Amino acid sequence: MHKLLISLSLKLNLLATKRNILILLAIWIVIQVILISADNFIKAESSGQGVLDLAFGFSAETAYSEHLDKYSEAARSLYLKVECLDLLYPICYGLLFSCLISLGFSNTKWHSLNLLPIITIFFDYLENIGIFSMLLSYPEKLVFMATWASVFSAIKWIFVVCTILAILASLAKIAITKFVRS
Repeated sequence: MHKLLISLSLKLNLLATKRNILILLAIWIVIQVILISADNFIKAESSGQGVLDLAFGFSAETAYSEHLDKYSEAARSLYLKVECLDLLYPICYGLLFSCLISLGFSNTKWHSLNLLPIITIFFDYLENIGIFSMLLSYPEKLVFMATWASVFSAIKWIFVVCTILAILASLAKIAITKFVRS
């Protein structure tokens, strides 16, 4: 398993070119615009409640009472479509963020930090499976699924924070290295 992770980390390092980062950034921006627009529509259709994906943990009760029960039929329908787009989004942000981390840490003992976004993707997909199941089965309440979706959501957000810190450290290392060289 350790060799597999090291191999993946090294492959991510190879992917971290300026061209690839710009392509991933462009795709990420397009998806962000779509997701923000969808979230705004869902909020407008549901007394201001946005998508569950952006909530840091939630109980099964609040997943339904504060979100799904407040969504209009149009909001739930759009959210299902957004969850389909959310199959591509984690791969996009995961690769982008891994590349950004790789830029600063590729030839250091910290190179494996570029795996943090990959772990984030894993928990994001588990969360998405739960939310997708809840949306598909609505109005039936899948309390067990909502509970697990919440757990996976909280873990995802913990790794998002770790990933952001790793990106900031990578960019700081690049800036410091350029400053010292000049």
